[in-house]
Amino acid sequence: MRYVTTALVVAVLILSVQLHSAKERIAVLEQSTVYSKHTDNFEQFLGFVQQLIEMDKESKLDK
Repeated sequence: MRYVTTALVVAVLILSVQLHSAKERIAVLEQSTVYSKHTDNFEQFLGFVQQLIEMDKESKLDK
C-alpha cells in the first residue's frame, strides 16, 4: 500500500509540473504576434458574419 501511495503522489507531482509548463507555453503562444494576428482576423470575420446576419434580418423585416 505504501508503494501505491508513493506512486500516486509522484504521478500527481509530475502531472502538476507538466500542467505548469503547458500553461507557460500557452502564455508565450498568446503573446506571439502570429497568434494575436490570427485572433484579430478571426474576430473581424465573426464581426463581419454578425453584420451580415443583422442585414439579412432587416431585409426580411422590410419585405
